[in-house]
Amino acid sequence: MLFPLLAAWLAAAPVRADIGFSAAAAAGRAAVPGQKLLALRLRTRNGTWVYECDLVNTPPSAFTTATLDRDSGAVLDIASV
Repeated sequence: MLFPLLAAWLAAAPVRADIGFSAAAAAGRAAVPGQKLLALRLRTRNGTWVYECDLVNTPPSAFTTATLDRDSGAVLDIASV
């Protein structure tokens, strides 16, 4: 009983492809030029899977987080401290 329901749900689910860590790192660096990548995390924000790239300039005076869509690589947000 459960398998037919799962199969029907999977057939109806949209196909999504993860851009991958290396592409997310490149997109994060391109979104905030002149800063170095410190960390890259895959997480969910408001029900959407995103990559969060933490970047910093040298010498450290600005800390920036670029949020990218996991499937398209589009920049969703850039927050700076």
